[in-house]
Amino acid sequence: MPLRTLLGSILLATVLGVALQANAESIPAKSLLQPLLEAPLHAKLDHSPAPWSSPILLVDGDIYVGWVSPEKDVKVAKIRGDGGVQEATVFNLGSTSHDKGTPSLGMDRNGYLHLAAGMHNGGWEYYVSKAPCDISGFEKHGWDSTAKIPGDRISYPQFFKDRQGTLFVTYRTRAHTKGTLPGWTGAAMARYDAESRTWSSLGKKSAREDAFTPVLALNQTGRPELNPSPDKPAWYQAYRSDVFVDDQNRLHYIYVAFGENASPEGRNLASGATHVLYAVSEDQGQTWKRADGSSIKNMPMMPEDFDRAVVAQPGDLLTDASVAVTADGNPMIAFRRANSGYFARWDGKAWGVSSAPDANIQLWTDGQGRMLRFGAEAMGLSTDGGTTWKPLPIGQAAVAHVSIGADGLREAQTIALRAVVKDAAGPRMHVYRISMPAN
Repeated sequence: MPLRTLLGSILLATVLGVALQANAESIPAKSLLQPLLEAPLHAKLDHSPAPWSSPILLVDGDIYVGWVSPEKDVKVAKIRGDGGVQEATVFNLGSTSHDKGTPSLGMDRNGYLHLAAGMHNGGWEYYVSKAPCDISGFEKHGWDSTAKIPGDRISYPQFFKDRQGTLFVTYRTRAHTKGTLPGWTGAAMARYDAESRTWSSLGKKSAREDAFTPVLALNQTGRPELNPSPDKPAWYQAYRSDVFVDDQNRLHYIYVAFGENASPEGRNLASGATHVLYAVSEDQGQTWKRADGSSIKNMPMMPEDFDRAVVAQPGDLLTDASVAVTADGNPMIAFRRANSGYFARWDGKAWGVSSAPDANIQLWTDGQGRMLRFGAEAMGLSTDGGTTWKPLPIGQAAVAHVSIGADGLREAQTIALRAVVKDAAGPRMHVYRISMPAN
């Protein structure tokens, strides 16, 4: 899921059942790890690393989690605060064979659960519960539904809510009809009106004659893909976005871009990226600014419109990145180069880059100096805005990716993540609730 806050109940889902390893020197003594649910996963389809999906939620003490079973069923569970569990099958992925099936979940201000799953450059597989806070029945909203999410050729949907309870979704979509030209896909964001039960696109169509869908961000360059016709390459952009909503309800937004002539050799390694781009909105995505407060006039936003928080050579950046804010309200980005992790921080005047303790792929914060960092083999807790870290080991096996679910800023401090690891026994999902002490 996009960035969520530390001060909130979060849950931990570990794939293959790797338990947290607590000791007096790492995890605070008052910590509590509560296992809640275990389920087998489809080895290929349920493999969409965060922040590419949002498979877990915590709302008013109840946990909602989605997964893909070995039988290709898209399933969702509701784990009540009293420990009771209800499971449901939403639909079956059928002949789907790609590895982007992991469900994304969101809940609107009226309590309806939204689910999207199984898409990679395809039409929306989007469902909404028939009743608030109830997973016993779902209704599909396809291309002919008035409640459908705008767009086509969808990849990487992620839901998030702002501090006012408004539901949003980010995703990659087809921006133009001519797939052989740069800019075929774009980064989209839509906002949900819970009263009319309709979605509206944030952004606009490009000025090109083949413009197809309104998008928030667009890149007219990219990485050429191999095609039967070498003189007509398609141009690849991942547009894997991440959003953090701070306590002033500002949307901090990033995506990782592939620049001109980015390396095609990194296609299967999610590498070849050249930039991490940043913008912030103070009005629920209607307008956008750079970190220094200067306005971005163009829409869709192009790479030159954003803050270029990180600039690298082709092939240097992986497409995993996440954004948070420090205690002074300035943005902080976690990103990866090869097997090393880094932080990019805005100090009020410029972006600076520093090494992270491990190959971190996710970063969360309460916006008041407390941060969690999730890396390849451990997580870390910082109480000074990321300057120093206390290790919080999450198991012996290497963790492939993590996901988090939270319910806004709350005084009760509980944390959560979903970590995928490798194991000969086959993939399994374990859901945990972790309570952390205040200090």
